[in-house]
Order: sequence, then structure tokens, then C-alpha cells
Amino acid sequence: MNAHDEYLDDLALLALDALPAPDAAPVLAHMSGCEGCTAEYRRLREVADVLPLAAATAQITPPGADLKRRIMSGVEPAKRSFLAPPYLLAAACLIAAIIMGALYAQVSRRAADQSAIIADTTSPAAQHYAVTGGQVLRSGEHVYIAMHDAPALPPGKVYQAWTLPAGSKKMAPSVTFTPKGGRILLRLPVNASRIAAVAVSVEPAGGSPQPTSKPVFVVLFPSKA
Repeated sequence: MNAHDEYLDDLALLALDALPAPDAAPVLAHMSGCEGCTAEYRRLREVADVLPLAAATAQITPPGADLKRRIMSGVEPAKRSFLAPPYLLAAACLIAAIIMGALYAQVSRRAADQSAIIADTTSPAAQHYAVTGGQVLRSGEHVYIAMHDAPALPPGKVYQAWTLPAGSKKMAPSVTFTPKGGRILLRLPVNASRIAAVAVSVEPAGGSPQPTSKPVFVVLFPSKA
């Protein structure tokens, strides 16, 4: 089996915006260092982009219609026993429309976020810093921790990221995380231009206000002239 075969199914789901975020993280982490899988994702994405046109041509029922049908089925018994007031039917249709709109917005936001992550991690201008079990990426205003072989954590422990604000001498606590199968792709909630370093340490579950153990790694960013 090719070393990348295990990612093919997930790449297809990712291209269709159908891969849950927890499952997408290790795939995106792998893609950050794999040109072959990145190229395959882009090819699959080109196919996925024309699927709506194919569905329209074939008159395939969109998922939203099925959702509305399931919601409306709740009022079917009432319609058979008595004539439902028009305002009840209108309210049911409105609820269905709101739910479908919310689901569409959620999927759209997730797709946009994943597209931004892929653009960042595959950008030729991205800066890569090798660390224990993975790498730190700095791309535009974003900083990522991409782990593909993170050491297993002791019970009751988590990894915690730390950032050093530019001009400061004290690390600021950031997010905690637990890699799944040693893999994770994490975008830190910080502007890359405002920090001078990134570190990761092992901390008690819930995180710490200051490091309690020796850092797993520290990455210093070169200052910009």
C-alpha cells in the first residue's frame, strides 16, 4: 500500500466539505508537508466544484429538500386529522427554512475555513520550522502547529501552546490541545506579526497560567526589518 493511500478517502470527503473538523485536522496536517496529497486534493476539489451543476442537470433532489420533508412530516398526522391553520403551516415552513439556512451557513463557514488553512499551509511563502514530532508554520498573519508524530501524553496531561508577544520577555498562555493519534493541525488565535516566539509544553488538564514543565519545543521567529 502506498504511504498516502490511507488519506485518499478523507481527501475526497474533504473536497466535498463533508469531513468533520476533528477528522479533517490530521489530513490537513499531513497535506501541509505532502505535495502529492495537496495536488490530489486540488484535483478532487475541481471535480467537487462541478457536482452541483451535474446534480441540477440530473434533477437530483438537494439535501435541503429532504431535510424540509422530514421536518414537514411532523405536521402530516395533524393535516390528515384536521385542516391545519395556514399560520401553522407557514410557521413550519419558516422553521425549516431557518434550519436549512443555518446548516448551509455552518457548512459554508467550515469550507471557507478549511480553504484558508490549505492556502496558508501550502503557500510557497509559508515559513516552516521543524520541531519535535512536527513543525510550526508561519503564513501571512497566521501561525500553525502541525504535529504528525506528537509524543503520547501522560494521563491527566495536555499540550499547551505559548506565545511571546513582540517586545515582551514573558510567554503568554494560549490554547491547550490533545493530538489524535499523534496528529493535529492547530491554528493559534494570535496575529503572527505580533509575536516573536511560539512554544509548547506539557501541562495539567485545563492548562496553566505559566509553564510548569520544560518546553517540548521553542521556535523563535526572525524579526522583520
